[in-house]
Amino acid sequence: MNKTNIVLEKGRCPHCRLNLCDGEIINIWAKLLDGVTVPVQLSTTVGDYTVKSESPIHDQEKLTILCPYCGCSLHKEEEGVINQNKCELVDVKIVGDSYGKYTLEFLSDMGQQGTILKKNGIEVYHKGKDYERAFGEVHANNETDKMYTDIRG
Repeated sequence: MNKTNIVLEKGRCPHCRLNLCDGEIINIWAKLLDGVTVPVQLSTTVGDYTVKSESPIHDQEKLTILCPYCGCSLHKEEEGVINQNKCELVDVKIVGDSYGKYTLEFLSDMGQQGTILKKNGIEVYHKGKDYERAFGEVHANNETDKMYTDIRG
């Protein structure tokens, strides 16, 4: 598999554990600043930041990302505090990879691009121009790619 084309097969809500992936899309709800909640589709390809929605969402708009099944927030809890900038999917399975317990973290603000794939809490892959600002320490791409390659075998 080409590590620049990592595709999610499954990605689950951390609350209800239902799979949000459906073929080539991740189904979520986004609560806009005006309080309206709209369905949104994200690409299952890590690093493809295409967003589809029937309602206009403005660049840099702060969104509350919700599970379409249980309505719970997908925002990541860190040390007992909800991080309004990061979301997560759990029990992530990658196409062509037998391991099914990755965690995927991604930015929630419209237009922000940053994604991390973790195995057992350790970053194994990252993508996106806003990665460093959002997630802090940056691994050299070759170091992170090597970690991912080593894990994949």
